[in-house]
Amino acid sequence: MLLSEQSPFALCLEQMRDLQECTLGILAMAELAGDLRAALMVIRESRQNTELVAKMIALAIQSEGQTPEERLEHLLDELSTGQVIEILDRKIEEAELELNRRQAVR
Repeated sequence: MLLSEQSPFALCLEQMRDLQECTLGILAMAELAGDLRAALMVIRESRQNTELVAKMIALAIQSEGQTPEERLEHLLDELSTGQVIEILDRKIEEAELELNRRQAVR
């Protein structure tokens, strides 16, 4: 199927897959460089990517009969600013705890 023939929902999933692939490449570079802070930041991004894809898949399963565009619009409506901030705060806290744990091991 040509890219222009794909639905916006499929295009979004493809972009998320590409973004995750890039994120994991950056993680590998950070690990090779021994940059734990950067690695933890990338892990946080990777988790957020995975959470978003999981929400998109769950929405697709729940919304049979809707067009992909309607599903994507519904998903975007479900992600409130407060939820995003809560997820980010939790991920930052987890990353800081992991960084502190790794520094203590050294």
